[in-house]
Amino acid sequence: MVLTEWYLIKRLDIPRDKGPFYKRAHRYQLMTELMVLVGAYAGIFLLFPFPSVIYAIPVGLALVHATRAIFEWRLERDKRRYVISLIGSAYLFGMVPLFALLS
Repeated sequence: MVLTEWYLIKRLDIPRDKGPFYKRAHRYQLMTELMVLVGAYAGIFLLFPFPSVIYAIPVGLALVHATRAIFEWRLERDKRRYVISLIGSAYLFGMVPLFALLS
């Protein structure tokens, strides 16, 4: 994932954020990401039996990355950071079958 992000930043000429932390596109983005994360975890814990709890981590984080990509695409389309968020979401969704094979 880190190598893919580095390659996309170089290839698509995506500007780097200043500082080590993620800069949100909108002030309501954090609240929306937290609601998606809590909703995903609550849905997984309430709908599926206990052995399926291991899938909650990659699914919840993938949904947060997808939400982040939507905010970035709608509000900061010229920076093209949404491409990195979409790739991160795809990687995290791809981890779910890996967890299924390992468990």
